[in-house]
Amino acid sequence: SGDILADLHRDGFSILQSIRELRQEAEEHWGEVTILAGNHEEFMIGYLTGKSVNMGEREIMEMLSCMRMSDGTNKVAGILELKLFGLSREIILKNMREHGHWILEEMTHMKLVEITGNAINFHTPPNKTMLSMVSQWDNPKQAVREINAKWQQALETLLLQDENNKDARNIYDTYADAFLFTWNDTQEMLASRSGYRVSDLPDRLKKRVASEDAADYAVLKKNGITTVIYGHTDSVLQGEGIEFV
Repeated sequence: SGDILADLHRDGFSILQSIRELRQEAEEHWGEVTILAGNHEEFMIGYLTGKSVNMGEREIMEMLSCMRMSDGTNKVAGILELKLFGLSREIILKNMREHGHWILEEMTHMKLVEITGNAINFHTPPNKTMLSMVSQWDNPKQAVREINAKWQQALETLLLQDENNKDARNIYDTYADAFLFTWNDTQEMLASRSGYRVSDLPDRLKKRVASEDAADYAVLKKNGITTVIYGHTDSVLQGEGIEFV
């Protein structure tokens, strides 16, 4: 559901390795393990590929320092050591391509959205842009396949081949800004503007959001999708005939 590489922990590479083993085991038995990208993955991928994002450098430096410090202590000293050794973004990406290729490769398997049974899964609460994208052609399953295919191809190009590829960068930015830029959460924006906490947002404002998204939710329901699963925030969404988890 996202935020695998970082957020409340610094064991992202170890977790990613465990997921890789599960994914490989599942494929041997004709199964699948789906990983959704979160905003913290976007921080790191954006940093590695030269996009200006907050926190990406700090988070990847902390993870690298944890890998170097065998007892897991004094992370700040580890980060300073890496900085003093001159580990720039370009050097980190070059070394990962040469010696940590599997890490970058696993990142390219991440998806932005997935439909399983009657449920659609996001990392952040769905906003108008996200819902419009997955409701294209009145066929959410086809739209989701295309979104993930374009996103994964852009990741593969930027992480494994050429971080300066403009076409891949445009595709990456379009989807990352739509699905992973957390201030796109309509309820968070309304709460910020009106002075409420998200959890205390009045029903009248929640209903306003729901009414704006009603047409897109209707497309989902018409295609048998009646549950929306999301994480990241305490926003409580509303939509007629839709269960939010």
